[in-house]
Amino acid sequence: MSNEIEVVDSEVSHPNEASLQKVQNQTNIPSNLIVTMQNFAVAHPRDVKQVMEDAIDELEIVPELAENAYYSIPYNKGKANEKMVEGLSIKGAICLSNNWGNNWSDGRIVLEESRYVIVQGIFFDIQRNITNAVEVRVSKFAKGMLLDPTMMRNAIMAGISKARRNAIILTLPEWIKSKYFARAKELVIQPSPRSGQKVKSLQERISDGKMAIMRDFKITDAEMKYYLENNADTVADDGAMLLNLKGIYTALKESPEVINELFGRTKESASMPQAKS
Repeated sequence: MSNEIEVVDSEVSHPNEASLQKVQNQTNIPSNLIVTMQNFAVAHPRDVKQVMEDAIDELEIVPELAENAYYSIPYNKGKANEKMVEGLSIKGAICLSNNWGNNWSDGRIVLEESRYVIVQGIFFDIQRNITNAVEVRVSKFAKGMLLDPTMMRNAIMAGISKARRNAIILTLPEWIKSKYFARAKELVIQPSPRSGQKVKSLQERISDGKMAIMRDFKITDAEMKYYLENNADTVADDGAMLLNLKGIYTALKESPEVINELFGRTKESASMPQAKS
């Protein structure tokens, strides 16, 4: 990875009264606290080069962070609109925003209807005075049946996490997201010796990756074979296979509803497993 860091958007933005009111309306943070936070950002502006170095340090020292930093989902396999959707995971976005500093994020329920709940994630970049809110719709039903209170709570919390991630991703500069994403994938294939951990061979890690998906999401041998056969064109070598498996595992944790299409399950046999925490 290049050591050159593109320094952009590092200045502190000084809001006027109108923008202060807008932030207060979006975040529900008292105006006096917003001013205090912005004054701190003025006194302690982020060093974007240090942000990137610290974020990469985390990935290199803790291999599990790199493995969980991104997701990969192949959509509409075999169709004209077939595509591979990749991006930073919820954990990746949170870790990156923590290193970005001078920001605030939260999530909440904004609307409840008979069949769904609308949740919202909010991200406030205090230093740049940028606020974004993203909504996610959470269904109250699974397989046509109303979720019980515990499952509904879990679904809402998962929806809030997704919305919060999406708000963070929408706000952070493209360059830092791209560099972080690329380095995470590099470290999945070749972990840094800085972690101090013994690294298994690619073949062993591929086997472990398949077993983790099958174990935690109750995937059968036949279903795993179906997935691998239908996505062989995206796997050029062992490194690509490992990246694919790690990305799919994270995708299934965050969006378990995609399991049916990926593993060839019919509606009659479909289930909605949840990954072990």
